[in-house]
Amino acid sequence: MKQQPLVEDAQSFAQNIVDTVREPLLTLNADLYIRSANRAFY
Repeated sequence: MKQQPLVEDAQSFAQNIVDTVREPLLTLNADLYIRSANRAFY
């Protein structure tokens, strides 16, 4: 299916933004568990 690569590209793009932000930043899932954090957070 053609949409799967688009979803993966969007996720990769979003993760790259999180990784480049200089302020501490977390992304949470729907249950409010930490999905990822950037280097500034740690």
